Amino acid sequence: MHMSSELQEEGQVLIVRSWKEIINLAANRELCAHIQAIQTVLPNKTLTLVVYGTEQYFRFQKKRKNCEMRGQVLGVNELQNKPHHMSSVEEIPRVTRQILEEVLAEVQLFTGCCVRLVESPPELGALVVYFTKAVAEMPFNLLAPFGPLKGTPSLSSTSYFEESGIIPDSTSFSSPCYS
Repeated sequence: MHMSSELQEEGQVLIVRSWKEIINLAANRELCAHIQAIQTVLPNKTLTLVVYGTEQYFRFQKKRKNCEMRGQVLGVNELQNKPHHMSSVEEIPRVTRQILEEVLAEVQLFTGCCVRLVESPPELGALVVYFTKAVAEMPFNLLAPFGPLKGTPSLSSTSYFEESGIIPDSTSFSSPCYS
């Protein structure tokens, strides 16, 4: 194997954001604009957005809702006696799972950015390793006579089109299945 000391710019970008950043952007419906701003700074790059720890936010929201409900029933404000670590989450806007899912779907549809949700450090680490490995192997897979799956012809191969009867043309495609 030949090792090169040259730097090579890749077409893939992995963006890891905490749930706090994403919830703030989702509450204001600014996540698409945020991703589009990143795309203008990094043109011709494929972005993958990794959102870390959303379940932590939703667990806290459920706990806060239960405390408020209990406080209404008992006539006591239980949130006054909250632990210190919960006070920083108090300032985060309330966003439902449905709203977050809608905003993330908009990001995928309108920006072409892939979105992954991860919850734990091992899961995040495994995703980074997988992503890095996939980017590192991409040049080798493109050079192989057969695509990434051994024995499966690459769709970019001209011989594949000739053998299958599919004629690559910008205006029409003919296939043995539809003739």
